[in-house]
Amino acid sequence: MIRVRAHAKLNLALRVGPRRADGFHPLATVFQTISLADRLYAGRAEGPPPALGGVEGLLRLTVAGATLPQDNTVTRAVTLLAEAVRRRGTAPAPLWIHLVKRIPAGSGLGGGSSDSAAALAACARLWEIDRDGLRASGELQRIAAAVGSDVPFFLSGGTALGTGRGDRIEPLEPLRRTWFAVAAPPIEVASASAYAELDRLRASGPPGVAPEPPPYRPVLEPAWMGNDLAAAVCARHPGVEHVRQALLAEGARLAQMTGSGAASFGVFACRRDAARAAQALRAAGYWAGAFVSIDGEAHLRTAAAAPGG
Repeated sequence: MIRVRAHAKLNLALRVGPRRADGFHPLATVFQTISLADRLYAGRAEGPPPALGGVEGLLRLTVAGATLPQDNTVTRAVTLLAEAVRRRGTAPAPLWIHLVKRIPAGSGLGGGSSDSAAALAACARLWEIDRDGLRASGELQRIAAAVGSDVPFFLSGGTALGTGRGDRIEPLEPLRRTWFAVAAPPIEVASASAYAELDRLRASGPPGVAPEPPPYRPVLEPAWMGNDLAAAVCARHPGVEHVRQALLAEGARLAQMTGSGAASFGVFACRRDAARAAQALRAAGYWAGAFVSIDGEAHLRTAAAAPGG
């Protein structure tokens, strides 16, 4: 059996351009992995092909801490990688995967995308695939992007600039070690609805232009941060703004929504302050926790498929 850690992400900055003809919006975003993580355990299935888990005859998927649809990011990732393996003339062995969810759904923290990247790492190890060769050829990135726009980021993690649909990734100078309190109201925000509301709010304004990359520095400051989706999401879900304000009231140096919500993060000077703020928000009825930034090296080390019990 092997285990993989699937880290959550924050969008330290998120610029959104006008809707394209293909329905997507061009993005310029600064991603950051944090210590919050789901856990994925995997192994080869013994005996006859396993029961359906979204991939007939190939994968048995069980999940603790959440309920996933049969077609989900993990099953899609496994299916696409299996197809790549078959094209190389090899029959992939049946597997089982057990996913322990800790990242809340519909929060903008990238849980589903991170889980699929973890599944790719696990399957590559169990099927004895040359993952570096897949990466060098660009096939791994293409598979990741086909699963979801955020998935390519989780192949490397750390601090990175995402452009295009967020799937074109360039590493950035690592963020200095930073403690965050992350909190969310008891709601889920669908990304599609967040972008649709943004389009509606912009409809009466001037034509939009492609977003410029934020002028990133490895220190968090309002001059380059911000989230273009925040106003649209908070207009429909006022509880999201209430969480952000609560983080500020608990002493956050700055606070903003991540991704398409519903979670927001506050920046704190140390672990103790972040933990105290998270405890206060949990007492107020929110999901909350204290987490530290994870650089790319640490992400790759802890997100690699490793023997585990």
